[in-house]
Amino acid sequence: MSKIKENGILSGHTGRFVYRELNGKQVVQSMPSHYRDANTDAQKKQRSGMRNILAYYSKFAEESN
Repeated sequence: MSKIKENGILSGHTGRFVYRELNGKQVVQSMPSHYRDANTDAQKKQRSGMRNILAYYSKFAEESN
């Protein structure tokens, strides 16, 4: 999903195109056809840690409202 910023520049992706801002100018790139997901034990541990932090934060945010 692309969003239009206040300055009129698109940000995000639509279909196979990625829109971003580089040095104040609109840049359009094609999405990568494939990527390598680092699925090592260290990466799994990092993702698990972030998942736990976000779960804790969401509980904290609910209680503060």
